[in-house]
Amino acid sequence: MQISILSNLKLDDAKEFEILDPLTGKRSQTYNPKTKKLEDTPAFISLYYMGSKKMKKVQLELQRKIIELAKDKKDAPTEKEVEDMLFFEMIDSYRGFKDDKGKELEFNEENTRLLLEAPYIRHLIEEVSSKMGNFSTK
Repeated sequence: MQISILSNLKLDDAKEFEILDPLTGKRSQTYNPKTKKLEDTPAFISLYYMGSKKMKKVQLELQRKIIELAKDKKDAPTEKEVEDMLFFEMIDSYRGFKDDKGKELEFNEENTRLLLEAPYIRHLIEEVSSKMGNFSTK
C-alpha cells in the first residue's frame, strides 16, 4: 500500500470493504453449472466512520430524540433499536449481495434492513467501523 493513499483518506468519506465468506475467510464463490467451475462472487459494503460528520450528526439527532421522548415520559428506544438506526445510517452503499434466486440486491431501505438482520454483517460493520479511523486524516 502506498503511503500517499493512507495520508489522503478522509474520515468523512465512506470506505468500501469486501465481505468475505464467513466459513472460509476468503472471497465468496458460486458454482456455475454452465462452466462447471467455481466463480468469484465478491460482495462489498461502503461504510461511514462513526467519527465522520455525517455520523456525528446522526448521533446528535438520536440523542435529541431520546431527550424529547424522556421529556414526554415516553419509552426511549432499546439498545438494539439505537444500534439498528446507527448501522442503517453508516451504510453508504453495497454491491454483490444476491437474494435466494440469485438476483442482485438493489441498494434501498428494505434491502439494507434485510442485510442488517444477518448477525455476520452486523458483526463486520461493528468491527470494521471501530478500525476505520486508523491512519485517516480529518
